[in-house]
Amino acid sequence: MADAAGHASRHVVELGIEALRRLEHRGAEAGDGVTGDGAGMLLPIPRDLLGDELGLSGDERRSMGLSMLFAHGDAERRLPALLEEACAPEGVQTLELRKVPVDPAALGPAAASAPTILQAVIGPAPGRAEEPAVAHRIRRRLERDIAAEGLDAYVVSLGFRSVTYKALVRASQLDAFYPDLCDERCRGWFAIFHQRYSTNTSPGWERAQPFRALCHNGEINTLSGNAARMRAREGGFGTGDVGLEDLLRPSIDERGSDSSMLDETIDLLMSHGSADGEPRDVRHAIAMTVPRAWEHDPAIDDDAQAFYRWHESRMEPWDGPAALVFTDGLVVGAALDRNGLRPMRFASTDDGLVVCASETGVVDLDGKRVRLGRLGPGEMLAVDPAAGGLRLDPLESLVAARPYERWLDEERTVLLPVAFDEGPGDLSRSQVAHGLTREDLAIAIRAMSSTGHEPTFSMGDDTPIPPLAQRSRPVTAFLRQRFAQVTNPALDHLREGWVMSLRTLLGPRPALLAKGPAERPIVELDTFLLEAMPAGPRLDATWDPADGPDGLEAALRRLAEEAEAACRAADVLVVTHEATGARRAPIPGVLAVGAVHTALIDRGLRPNTSIVVAADDAVGSHDAACLLTCGADAIVPRLALATVTSLFVEGRVPGAASAEEVRAKYRTAVEEGVRKSMSRLGISVLDSYRGARALDALGLADEVIERCFPGVVSPIGGLGFRALGEQVLQRWSAAFENGRPVLANPGAVKFHRGGEYHGTNPDVVRALHRSVDPSLTKLRSTAAGADEDEHERGSNGNGAAHGGDGNGNGAGSMAETHLVLRASAGLDERAFARFVQLVERRPPVSPRDLLDLAPAADAISMDQVEGADSIVARFSTAAISLGAISPEAHEALAAGANGVGARSNSGEGGEDPARFGTAANSRIKQVASARFGVTPAYLASADELQIKIAQGSKPGEGGQLP
Repeated sequence: MADAAGHASRHVVELGIEALRRLEHRGAEAGDGVTGDGAGMLLPIPRDLLGDELGLSGDERRSMGLSMLFAHGDAERRLPALLEEACAPEGVQTLELRKVPVDPAALGPAAASAPTILQAVIGPAPGRAEEPAVAHRIRRRLERDIAAEGLDAYVVSLGFRSVTYKALVRASQLDAFYPDLCDERCRGWFAIFHQRYSTNTSPGWERAQPFRALCHNGEINTLSGNAARMRAREGGFGTGDVGLEDLLRPSIDERGSDSSMLDETIDLLMSHGSADGEPRDVRHAIAMTVPRAWEHDPAIDDDAQAFYRWHESRMEPWDGPAALVFTDGLVVGAALDRNGLRPMRFASTDDGLVVCASETGVVDLDGKRVRLGRLGPGEMLAVDPAAGGLRLDPLESLVAARPYERWLDEERTVLLPVAFDEGPGDLSRSQVAHGLTREDLAIAIRAMSSTGHEPTFSMGDDTPIPPLAQRSRPVTAFLRQRFAQVTNPALDHLREGWVMSLRTLLGPRPALLAKGPAERPIVELDTFLLEAMPAGPRLDATWDPADGPDGLEAALRRLAEEAEAACRAADVLVVTHEATGARRAPIPGVLAVGAVHTALIDRGLRPNTSIVVAADDAVGSHDAACLLTCGADAIVPRLALATVTSLFVEGRVPGAASAEEVRAKYRTAVEEGVRKSMSRLGISVLDSYRGARALDALGLADEVIERCFPGVVSPIGGLGFRALGEQVLQRWSAAFENGRPVLANPGAVKFHRGGEYHGTNPDVVRALHRSVDPSLTKLRSTAAGADEDEHERGSNGNGAAHGGDGNGNGAGSMAETHLVLRASAGLDERAFARFVQLVERRPPVSPRDLLDLAPAADAISMDQVEGADSIVARFSTAAISLGAISPEAHEALAAGANGVGARSNSGEGGEDPARFGTAANSRIKQVASARFGVTPAYLASADELQIKIAQGSKPGEGGQLP
């Protein structure tokens, strides 16, 4: 809520309270029916209310600042002294301390966790323009001292313009909990309100919104990369003050939610530094962190393009579905992310009221002339009383205020075309040394170079995980890409390609808070994929095989030390495999990049340079994605490009006209694959994916994770540097010590006899087919299936026999159990027993295959075991929207649950009335709460769902009122 003219009134605050109440359905509540996920309001400081209560003079009221504090335990006693100490270096005094009046009855059970809530009046600041920086420094000192003393306290807000009232309550309880909000003297020209719905972090008093500058609906999908980049900037923000740089460390609290970390970043940008030393406008800070998709938008003029281009070297996008409402106390506004994946609607009236919320109808505007609108992708609005009120082009004045185009001309350059690097001299030996296989050439590389796309495979991988595989796998095979969960949706990289960008900058990144153009040149590239190595110190990513497998870890230490020494003067570091040969074994590229990137971050040097990796083991898009998310700025796939070229020369790329064409198609395929990797996480811009370590590890030891991939989760441990070094040396030996090398055909993609084990190998498939069609007259089965006598001998389908463990955990007893259960289904018992044996006697493929069931010492009698009917009655399917899985799947889940006596959830959006009273009728309904006097949310049976809905109406989010 805001008054366009900036007139403070009680009316605006009351409308904010009413709007918050009406958004209560967007939040969650605990089973007690009282506790919420958190709600709050961000308002101008209520100067009259506090002035009257504390007896402040007129000057004190006008110049006062205010800190809102949560305190637990001994923190209440220590906070006043700590705040006074934090204010002293700024020449600011603590004037009064107030225990905020609250009503614990509004909390219910949450009262047990409630902090003591304090307000401290401070002031005045030396000058109005200096207020944001002064307040920020005071807060950082106070937070540092709170942490040093181990106190349980939280600075809710601290500033000279606004204050945040928030609590672990439902939206309708906030004003009941805080009597201040109901006081006639609590007035303001704006009110920002938020009802939290906790998805990826637990509810808590501190995590309730708004924060100090903004509130946020959505998710920051790029959070891990953003947090890593903020850490890397610490000590070099460009303030010019060593003491302040130390005070700003850590720059964000990574224990907080994604919204709180974004808020801290915005607060930092507003408080310190701009081109002329004045505090940065909040709209400027938002546009830096959540920019528009300017790269492909013809509607953005040249000046705005220059604004965004100049800032892309300072701050990577905080990308993801995001609706933001923000203020610096002088301006209040709203913005959407570049994809526009969250709703944001606004209305303005002829008497100057501006309303902006995720839904319409949050307040009644009957009888007023209203202008309605909504924000589109990347758009922003602001209410700036000093500039005439509501502005739908709030960046126009900011864009024109600085000579961004001239600054770009001074700092940017374009990399001139460089001749293709011909790559290794002995191609076949290099291919073997770096682990390329016949499958890579025949299935992946040739398809990519001929079609410009990655080959399409059937879904799933039925081979053993790398540490259990019969043949060594590249290190990138141990790394699994993360993907978006329901709350932060993936993108369609084709349909939404216009918002995606692979733009890459090479060179040192300017300090985040520095003024004017960069001192050292920055190279602009349209892509991360290069055909030749740029100029810069070359760091040798190989080691002497004579050092044995332990040489790998030593080589990584040496590589990190060389990078640290070289980056202080070099704009670009090139990590390269070019020395691989008869006397040097290659460090896996992703380990080399990860070690260098991690070492430079740990030493505060990462922004000083870019890392380009000339990785001969980078073949497909997964390899490229791993290199990028582990820290590489750009990639030169020397061996892959040389291989593609050789395939063309040998005439093995049908329809290709030139070597340049096949290399271009290969690059296109890799780029498309990286876009898919990003889009699965809902990330649009490569610069936000770079260095994010958006991976999980399966089978790597802690020592590898700590040195090369800190932050990546490796839940089962696995191979360390020595084991990985042994695998590298085995490949190197096959390439350079055993005569003419031969590319391996491990069968990791396509099954073949003697190759890697496949869980659905032809033997298993044929045995299953014979179970239901003994003569195979109706079901076709591959001829690669073994003969019946081979099954009797216990073949595993790959030429190795495996039996039970001799303790009743092998195939025999389980097969008999299966036969008892399946005989009535018309299966061929002998064939099905063979199928069970093949499955249960397989070699270990996944971690669960390493587990044995330990029989209980004493069995209990069946009359003590709860019946299946009563157990199943407690089962339920998760709530998922109809649009996410299709009506057919939704109805099938409901019918299946009803058939066994369980429950299904209608999910967001409610349920089609046509399903009421049918077998596809969900038993759990997403409807309004019982406190509104309507049908309860959880209903006992489908028979109770006799709900009449008006013809033609559609359920909305959260279901529909009966």
